[in-house]
Amino acid sequence: MKRATDGGKPRFERVPVVAWDEDGHALVVDRTRGVLQPARSLPDFADLVEAADPHQIIPGGGWLTEWRGGDDGEPGWIEPVLAWRINSAGWGEAIFTAGDGSVEPEGQSKQIIRYFHPDGTGCMGPTEPTSPEDHTPGLPDDHMPG
Repeated sequence: MKRATDGGKPRFERVPVVAWDEDGHALVVDRTRGVLQPARSLPDFADLVEAADPHQIIPGGGWLTEWRGGDDGEPGWIEPVLAWRINSAGWGEAIFTAGDGSVEPEGQSKQIIRYFHPDGTGCMGPTEPTSPEDHTPGLPDDHMPG
């Protein structure tokens, strides 16, 4: 938040924090120079106000999602995780690109079988398929847990 004036009356202007540096300092956009700058460097910096649910977006890092096929016999598929949204409690949620190009979070989809990384560094989800239908046809065997 920074101080400003409106016809001689003091008011506060909210400036969103868009990132944090390595030392944990809040960064804001300097629109005139087109760079990030520490919030404390604003000429009239007053205070940081915590958002209702602060979160951070980090790259998907090569993680993939295995999706269950539809009830109509539609086969399952593999889709890359575009990014992870991490909330203030440290919980993450995958973000995907929808078929129309829009971005959407996973929500509480029961269609997700598991998340995995192709280099085998980790698997989040069931440690083995819960049924033969849970294994997506065409998924290489070396990407199946177990």
